[in-house]
Amino acid sequence: MNYEFASDNTAPAIPEILTAIAEANHGAALSYGADPWTDRLREVLTLETEFPSTTIPLLYGDLVLRGVRPRADGSYPLADLEAALTPETGAVAVSVVQYASGYRVDLEGLAQLCRDRGLALCLNVAQALGLAPVDFAGLGATFLAGTSHKWLMGGYGVGVLAIKKEWLESTPLPMAGWLSVQAQDQWQPFVHAERDDDPEGFTAWGTRIRREASALELGAGSFAGLHGLNAALALHEAVGSTTTLAHDVALQLELRKRLRDRGFVPSSPDVPATLSGICVVKVQGDPQEVVRALVRDERVVTTARGGGLRISTHVYNTLDDVERLLAALDTLGVKPG
Repeated sequence: MNYEFASDNTAPAIPEILTAIAEANHGAALSYGADPWTDRLREVLTLETEFPSTTIPLLYGDLVLRGVRPRADGSYPLADLEAALTPETGAVAVSVVQYASGYRVDLEGLAQLCRDRGLALCLNVAQALGLAPVDFAGLGATFLAGTSHKWLMGGYGVGVLAIKKEWLESTPLPMAGWLSVQAQDQWQPFVHAERDDDPEGFTAWGTRIRREASALELGAGSFAGLHGLNAALALHEAVGSTTTLAHDVALQLELRKRLRDRGFVPSSPDVPATLSGICVVKVQGDPQEVVRALVRDERVVTTARGGGLRISTHVYNTLDDVERLLAALDTLGVKPG
């Protein structure tokens, strides 16, 4: 399969470090929660409001997590992350965009901090791919894991995993399958194994696999999903992630202003440098009931996240959509929480 990844999100990534896997949560687990990779570090810095696919693999891998609390406005300034580092910290694992607030981390500053301190940088880009530029190689990141079905709009069932080449060359992969070997070695059940024959049978042990991220594709992939992902990437390439981000930020600024005029308070600052396409506000009552009422009665789709109502705007949305949402909130009598 020829994976055609958008240049402004992954360039200049090379095939050896980039793979498409069954789904993004698997990619996060492979990235930094699976033995033996975790033997290289013991403590990982992360954020208190992270999505669980960032934290659970680390905890299950017996790593110690050093958490950073958000400030009162929902922000995570780089200075707070730096202050939380300890002599034991060996890596930083964060979502580029926080799912429960829309806060977008200072990616360039964080990458520079990790380079200065010699820390591995693990990026969950589930809420960033298709929304904001993420230059994996330029940042010097160690791992990147994302999914196809969110802002990338590539449909369900495919994830993306990138691994820094130095880690591939120096650390054994945590698992292997029949497609993990070189192409000429496929279909051979005991390829490269040591073998000891005896009258009743034989004993075999050991093998060799490719030192590439795609070696983690253990079997045949979701071909329909991969073609969907390629089509989505072509669309995003045509638009450009910088164009998409600028559109989303402008729309979010207008949405947030109008929400604040009604007394709603977004859970992250209205600062362009940290905005994404997500806004979360507290509402009176159960947010899930508000979500149901909006889609049932007004045909407006939102979600309940971060203890509030999550309103997402993307490249296909316009100011008319914002006005329709606000009118729906007024019609249903939704009040600030």
